[in-house]
Amino acid sequence: MGLRWSQIVADLTKRPYLLLGLAAFLSMVPLALTSTNAAMRHMGAPAWNRLHRLAYAALALGALHLVILAKVWTIEVLAYALLAAVLLTFRLRPAAGRLRSRSPARS
Repeated sequence: MGLRWSQIVADLTKRPYLLLGLAAFLSMVPLALTSTNAAMRHMGAPAWNRLHRLAYAALALGALHLVILAKVWTIEVLAYALLAAVLLTFRLRPAAGRLRSRSPARS
C-alpha cells in the first residue's frame, strides 16, 4: 500500500481479523523471549507466571481470528473454536475456586 495510512486504516477496519491475528502474535512474542531457563531465573517465578498468563489471551484472540477469518462455519473452524473455549474454561475455572478457598473464614 506504499504507506498510504488512510488506505491501511480503511483495510484494517474492513478486515478486523487482521488486528486480532496481529494482537495474538504480538502477545506471543514476549512469551517466546522469556521461555528460557535463564529468563525464568532472571524474572523470578511470580513475574514469569504473570507474564505467561498472556497465553490465555493469545489463545482467545487466535480462536476469534480464525472464526472471523473463515467466514464459513466449517467443522474444522467449529472444532478449533470449541477446543479453545473448553481449554480456557477448564484452565480458568479452577483459578476462581482457589481464590475463594484462600479467603479467611469468618467466625
